[in-house]
This record gives sequence, C-alpha cells and structure tokens, in this order.
Amino acid sequence: MISSNESFLLTRQKIIVKSYHATRRPKLLSRLRRHGSDVGSRDSDSPAVILSVSQQRAMRLLLTFDSWDCKLPPLPTRSRLYALEPIGIGTPFVESLSGYVARLADAHAVSVGDLAGRELSALTSKPLLSFGPFMRRNRADSHGFHAQQYTMNGLGITSKKWVEALERATLRADLRFLTLLPFEGVLSCVAAFRCTRAWCPACYDDWRSGGDVVYEPLLWAIEPVTVCPRHRRPLEKACRHCHGRRVFSANLRDSG
Repeated sequence: MISSNESFLLTRQKIIVKSYHATRRPKLLSRLRRHGSDVGSRDSDSPAVILSVSQQRAMRLLLTFDSWDCKLPPLPTRSRLYALEPIGIGTPFVESLSGYVARLADAHAVSVGDLAGRELSALTSKPLLSFGPFMRRNRADSHGFHAQQYTMNGLGITSKKWVEALERATLRADLRFLTLLPFEGVLSCVAAFRCTRAWCPACYDDWRSGGDVVYEPLLWAIEPVTVCPRHRRPLEKACRHCHGRRVFSANLRDSG
C-alpha cells in the first residue's frame, strides 16, 4: 500500500514533469523552426523531436568542421627507373646521353652494362644491343653490352633506340635533347664523334668543389671540339695515372 505522503510526492513529481514539458517544448520547437528544420506540429511525438535535435547538431558540426573526402587521390604513373633530371638542356653544356646513362646506372647502384643489357634492352621495339655469333655461342647468359656505344649521342638509328628505351624507363620526354637528334637532316654523322672519351679536368674540379653534379657534356663527345670553351684549355683524352684512354659509359666516379 502507498502511504498518503508517497502518493502526494508522486503526484507532485508528475505535475513538475508536465510543467517542465509544457514550458520547454514550445521553446525547442521555436528554435528548430528558426534553423529551418521541419519538425512538425506541436503534437508530434518526442522521438521525432529528439531526432531533429540530433540532425541540427550534425548540421552545426558540418558548418564548424571541414568534411573529409575519403576518395583515393589519383596517383601518377610510376616509372621503371628514376626519372633523373637532365643537366643543361638548352645550353652549350647540355649533358650527353652516354653520360646520362652512366649517372642513371650509378643512381641504381648497378653497372652500365647491366642497366643497358638487362633492363633497357627489353623496352625497345628494336633490339638495343646486338649479339654476334660468338656471343650467342659462348656467352649466352651475358647482357651483351659493349662499352663502345658512343653512337648513342649521335643522330642515327642507334640514338633513337637508346632515347626510346630511356624515355620508356624514366617516363621523361626530353632525352632526345641529350643527342644530336634535333639536328637530324642538318648535320652529318660522318666522323662526328670520338670513339673514346675526352674531358676538361678544370670543369670536373669546379663541379666537385661547388657541390654540383659531375656529368659529361655532349660537347666533349664531338670530335671537332678539342678545347674547353669555358676554361680555354685543351681537352684531355688519357688518364693521368694509367695514361690509358677511356671508353664511353664508364663509371663517372673515375672521371678526370
């Protein structure tokens, strides 16, 4: 049995709750209408009102914080080899293609022969390296690269094959400017290039002391060029230590 005091307290609680809802609900509905929410009539159920309050809070959060875009960003196409930046394009000291190959091999910590014979050869429509009968018979597992690839700097079929392979591997489109291909039809390729390397030691010293990249300009590979136009001194063709001549595409660490 409920005592008279308990009954009085329960009745008083009900009156307080009804009074609270009677004063609170019109204010809530008025606030929601001001924010443009379609809550419904005054006689709408409490769950609908509570849901609308949640929606209003979500709308305020959207206005306060930036929305997150969960879509994956488009990824650029990846190149097979490092897309090294050629040096000096558009200048008299533009890098030679043979020197670029040497720098690319050094960046991947492989020999020039392995880079050319085992990687670049598979990227051309025509064979990059030719295998003679001796190589096919006695050295079938060889990469087939011969260091006498000075013709890659020229303007014939060999240059086009090397440019094609390197541009496919690096996804660059400016490597033809490291050769004489832009002058095709203007210059003759007869006796245009040296079979061995020539260099200016003063240029190497300047690049090393200045912290610049050591490279081989295309100008040094051209046979008629015998003097460095920058230092006004003859180009050297033999090693100071062993007095031997060096072929193209050798390791640039041994240059000079």
